Amino acid sequence: METKQKFDVIDLTKFIGSILIFMIHMNALGDFEPLVIPLEIITRWCVPFFFVTSSYFLFSKSDGNNIDRKTLNNYLRRIGLLYLTYFIINLPNIVCYRLINEGIGDIHTWINFAKGTLLTSTFTGSWYLNSSLFSAFFIYILSRKMNTGKVLVITGFIQIICILTSVYRGLLPTGAVNILVGGLLFPINSFGGVFYFAIGKYIAENREKFRTIPNTVCISVFLIAYAVFFAEVYLAENKGYIGLNDVGAGIVFASVALFLILIKSKVTIKNNIVLRKLSTIIYCGQANVLLLSRAFRKYFDTSYAVMFLFGSFLLAVFAAAVFFLKKWGKFKWAKYLT
Repeated sequence: METKQKFDVIDLTKFIGSILIFMIHMNALGDFEPLVIPLEIITRWCVPFFFVTSSYFLFSKSDGNNIDRKTLNNYLRRIGLLYLTYFIINLPNIVCYRLINEGIGDIHTWINFAKGTLLTSTFTGSWYLNSSLFSAFFIYILSRKMNTGKVLVITGFIQIICILTSVYRGLLPTGAVNILVGGLLFPINSFGGVFYFAIGKYIAENREKFRTIPNTVCISVFLIAYAVFFAEVYLAENKGYIGLNDVGAGIVFASVALFLILIKSKVTIKNNIVLRKLSTIIYCGQANVLLLSRAFRKYFDTSYAVMFLFGSFLLAVFAAAVFFLKKWGKFKWAKYLT
């Protein structure tokens, strides 16, 4: 395993990414409408970067083609408990947005809720946790039968479907859209992270080779790939076939290039472990904050900027409470919040 010091900058990047995602969900720039979509596009590297990072550290624990079952179980248990704990904490948000708003007396609401709990999303951002659980298990199973190169090919085809049902959704036949998006919610369900997990595994197995790639090459790839992603979204918007702006071909290469730049960094950052824990709290703990902030804006008729400041205050209080409970020691479950 690598020394933790070499990855301090990754902890910082995840912290920054979690804040950017919070800004998107809070519509922090809603008062400046022309900037909303550019902000979304600029921050689309965050979740793919999180996937690649998680996979890299998970599969770095193996000296061969695959991790052992114990390592996998430990990872699944950690992410599963993280999901379960935040599921309970975020119940007010879940009840309001997943049950009451959709019709709490309708059987389809409960079917969709069960489906969301297991496969897609219940509280804000939870799809990432669900996808991480599935992706780790899926890559582990595939790696028992084939090498990582073949795993990349299989998951690459899945990623193409994700891309087609996002930026290029309007180019698909209506029947395909109804099945993939209406039926499976493909871009944001369990399969959303499998290709990134395969990439993270491949980098972990060949990390010494990847470290020889000059940063100038990685930076160039990052900039070109992001320009491609901007062009994808711009053309899709103008031609009227865009579905979402979260998954495009360019963002895959951009997020991987960014990760390759950072794993070579030897920068030491003080309190990087705290930043790592804060990134988890910010990402997973924002659902109820969003609920209260939107209620605050509606009741006081404030701007999005004021709502964002109010939400940031609530999230800071929540983070402080988590660290206090962990330090106090009487609430053992608090460790599952970070």
